[in-house]
Amino acid sequence: EVIDRLTRIGELPVDNDAGAAARSYLVGVQTVGRSAELAKLRERLERAIAGRGARVLLESRAGLGSTRLILDLAVEAQLAGALPLVIDAALRSESFGAVHALIDKLLTSAHEDALAAAQEHAPWLARLSPVLARELGVAPDSTDFSTTPSELRRRYIAAVSGWLCKLCARRALYIAVDNAHALDDASGALLASLATDASKSAMLVLVCVKTEQRDAAPPS
Repeated sequence: EVIDRLTRIGELPVDNDAGAAARSYLVGVQTVGRSAELAKLRERLERAIAGRGARVLLESRAGLGSTRLILDLAVEAQLAGALPLVIDAALRSESFGAVHALIDKLLTSAHEDALAAAQEHAPWLARLSPVLARELGVAPDSTDFSTTPSELRRRYIAAVSGWLCKLCARRALYIAVDNAHALDDASGALLASLATDASKSAMLVLVCVKTEQRDAAPPS
């Protein structure tokens, strides 16, 4: 399942309950009609706003309304006071591509709150993103990781995860990734980290996979 794949990418400890959790949160989009699915997602959103977040795996074939479902929930999230962050993983294929898209959304949608929440992790965030380096006005971390690139990636993921967890203490987050089958590995690792922590924070993480694209992809 997608949650399991993201956990492997992120080199995170295996959650023995992840399979059951993923199944319990699975929302199947079988028809273009979306009212029943939206009701299930709305309940997850309400729980997240109350501080009991969730991770949701949404599987659908293209053309059956999954993207519209994500966007409909984003509108409801905003009306309820949460911060909706919807990205399309198929649009950026570079390492941390989806993460950079998420950063752009944060700075556009919640500039002041995003920068305030970033302070604790500022040097690492500045190293990851030139945009954040400029906005935060801090020098990027300069530690040499030339011989341990995997450790550098872990530091980046920890910094972004910590930043988002800090931010959701200020305002509930709805993070939705459409076309998640196209995620680059580094962004997938971040998403795995967020999915693991979602239940302990005011955060709803929704991962949408187009099944025909996933099934056609070569093994990773």
